[in-house]
Amino acid sequence: MSALRAGTVALRDPATLLWTAPVALVLVVPLLRREPVPLGVLPILVALAIIVVTDLRARLIPDVVTLPALAWAIGVAVADGRAAASLVGASVVGGALWVLAVIARGGIGGGDVKLGAVIGAALGWESAVLVLAVSQLVGAVIAAGLLLTRRGTRRTRLPIGSVIAILAALTILSAA
Repeated sequence: MSALRAGTVALRDPATLLWTAPVALVLVVPLLRREPVPLGVLPILVALAIIVVTDLRARLIPDVVTLPALAWAIGVAVADGRAAASLVGASVVGGALWVLAVIARGGIGGGDVKLGAVIGAALGWESAVLVLAVSQLVGAVIAAGLLLTRRGTRRTRLPIGSVIAILAALTILSAA
């Protein structure tokens, strides 16, 4: 099954859809209390909620979510006069993750690379790099906990894309 098809299947899974709605609400409701409501970030937050759920459930970050989110983030940046910062952010963060994916030989997937481009475009490279750094620290704590409790090994794959998406959403919420 192709990755795109697998991503579509993951999105059609009723349990995935059931879990995505509450996660999206948790991320979106705080914005609705602000005046004016920052509508530009709502689709990004919904995409991040979908990514959290699909990565946790199926270890997939679907292109059908990341590519439109990337286009939206760049479009909002262009409308706000931040086109250059958005493109630099997407290139720096997405490019850095691509290099790491090549070096790691499978530890980082294409979905993670595209998620990096999305958060780089939405947050700018400085904040996105901070999100990535903190996500790796959180991942290390989770891995250490799994190793100490013997619930995982050094080869246990962790859905770090979910951690990246949660931290990016928190960063967006704190800035919006």
